[in-house]
Amino acid sequence: MKISTPNTPHLAQPEFQDVYEPAEDSYLLLDALEQDLDTQSPLLVVEIGSGSGIISSALSSCYPEAIVLATDVNTSACQATLNTASLNQNKNIQVVRTDFLQCLWDRVKGKVDLLVCNPPYVATDEVELGSKGIEASWAGGHLGLDLTRRIVENLNEILSPNGISYLVLEQCNKPDEFIEEIRTEHGLTCEKVLSRRAGREFLTVIKIKR
Repeated sequence: MKISTPNTPHLAQPEFQDVYEPAEDSYLLLDALEQDLDTQSPLLVVEIGSGSGIISSALSSCYPEAIVLATDVNTSACQATLNTASLNQNKNIQVVRTDFLQCLWDRVKGKVDLLVCNPPYVATDEVELGSKGIEASWAGGHLGLDLTRRIVENLNEILSPNGISYLVLEQCNKPDEFIEEIRTEHGLTCEKVLSRRAGREFLTVIKIKR
């Protein structure tokens, strides 16, 4: 099965200037997900930090029987995701403005079959964290791993028994060390799926499961 890149002409509108536009990291994640499409039949898909909505929209098209929950702290990003879903006729996407999964915990705990996130991975000072605007899409705190660590620390509770998570890492995140941390500290299986250079960045998608 192939993943088609969703249409997003609305992102050029002024009201979406604070939304992270699809870039090489977005397309790398889509390519990584495409590799495993035929081996998965998720009922509940969650994207943390949906931004433009292209990942959630693409997964919605691939898994029309699934519920796709797209979350973001950025109000404009939530609206962009809704518009992307509407334009691409994705009727199974639900968009929720929330930090991480705070207001969805009871609903998703132990039930997520597929969790995806292209997190803010740029290493920044801690004072740059906490934005609800465009900065939230790139400011990653210490080693660029603030949100990524929050996700990994909760995966054992979030994922269904056969659930899988795909996360994007950049070389400043020290992927090899972080993968070992995931395996030893959280008892999860973790492997690299796909890597690619994008300008000055070297990006890697990792797959995590129980």
